Amino acid sequence: MAQLELGSRTGRSPTVPEIAQYLEVVFEDVLEALEAIAARHAAPLDAPVVATVDYGLNNHHDALGAEDDA
Repeated sequence: MAQLELGSRTGRSPTVPEIAQYLEVVFEDVLEALEAIAARHAAPLDAPVVATVDYGLNNHHDALGAEDDA
């Protein structure tokens, strides 16, 4: 809710300090809440892998069940 309100005011995504000030909470509480939200929404295993290095993976499922290099 705070992100939407601040975003509509500024025309951009709000920063963590801006959200903390708006909600009158400490910076760390905002970070913790944003991390919890991100952890709650898992990506599907068949979603494409987006990486800056080519690991030869087409999706997340390709990364499961392989043996580690010794």
